Amino acid sequence: MAEKKSSLIIRSLVAIPLILLLVMALFFPNWFLRGIIYVVSLFSQYEIIRAANRKIPHMNHHLPFILTAVVSPIYLFFGWKYVVLTYGIGVFWMITEAIFNKRRDMNTLMLGIFTLIYPSIFFTAMFGLAMFRDVQLRVLLILIAVVTAVATDTFAYFFGTAFGKHKLIPRISPNKSVEGAVAGYIGGYAVLILLGYIYSSATGFEINPIHFIIMGAVLPAAAEVGDLVASMVKRYFGIKDFGNMFPGHGGVLDRFDSSSFICPMIYLYFTLVYGSLII
Repeated sequence: MAEKKSSLIIRSLVAIPLILLLVMALFFPNWFLRGIIYVVSLFSQYEIIRAANRKIPHMNHHLPFILTAVVSPIYLFFGWKYVVLTYGIGVFWMITEAIFNKRRDMNTLMLGIFTLIYPSIFFTAMFGLAMFRDVQLRVLLILIAVVTAVATDTFAYFFGTAFGKHKLIPRISPNKSVEGAVAGYIGGYAVLILLGYIYSSATGFEINPIHFIIMGAVLPAAAEVGDLVASMVKRYFGIKDFGNMFPGHGGVLDRFDSSSFICPMIYLYFTLVYGSLII
């Protein structure tokens, strides 16, 4: 019990500067927010490549990092169509290597394609949110991505610790419970609705409440799936955390696994609703 309390204190202390950095990123000039997302994506990709290297040392570990380094600038200057083209070229390169390099087999190919996409494509979607022209909408969408993930994780952790009796998926994450997952979903939903109300009241930004109802029904579940995917990946690679940059939280990807996972859904949804506001 004392160990859990100490871990919680460390997690809380580390979270404070991260929250302050987020606030700065949201209200500073556009390049600052985009720069933060870009750096986070590079660190996250490095962590997944390092983990993959433990499993298959002879895999192409350079291409996923190079692709992550170029997709955000490509999005910035040329648009999302060329981002899709870039990922397509990367996958084609991996397939070609598997054909002509005798050290590459099907397992290497599949893992190579996985690290090419995960988590890069999720942070590319987050970068896309930071490209929205409307400042108030841009700030709101980044807040939705981060706050929903944090709220879902927090409610799931505390409620699951206190009342969790039924294991959710023990082969992937033995500490997660059904009770915690349900509480995380409900808590994430409630916080998202509250965030929408507070943001609209404080800024005067008008947005139909139906959008928050729809996102509230989907995003907390997506955040939990993102967390489970990260747990599954770590179990496959035989590691506890992706890194140790943030004491009590793990690595960069450990901290952003849920929020980055829900970004493509936010991006696609608001692209359909506010398509004209996207570069």
